[in-house]
Amino acid sequence: MATKPYRIDIPTDVKDYAQLIVDIDKENDAQGGGSPLKPETADIKQGVVDMKEAVKLDNEAAALRKKAEELIEKRDNLWKKTTLGNERGWRKILEGVYIKAIHKIIENKDEILRYS
Repeated sequence: MATKPYRIDIPTDVKDYAQLIVDIDKENDAQGGGSPLKPETADIKQGVVDMKEAVKLDNEAAALRKKAEELIEKRDNLWKKTTLGNERGWRKILEGVYIKAIHKIIENKDEILRYS
């Protein structure tokens, strides 16, 4: 009978990885002096501390991503849904005023904007 290969899955999610490190730490402590990882105990303990900080930073990053999405949505509402539509109307007005010399819109844009 063939032996079934054993595989340890390493999580790619920060929270799951932190839990793996905590589980390794608990098992290392439970086995005490007989643990094959006994010489690595200090590094494992530091890993637990580091992963707690990593989870905290991951949560903060997720909150910032959510805030950024909200701000982008507000920006798009102001820019694309409101101002962009109005700007097209303003452009038509300026084209009507400068119909015979359309190039003056570009040349005199600062003056036009000052009086609008």
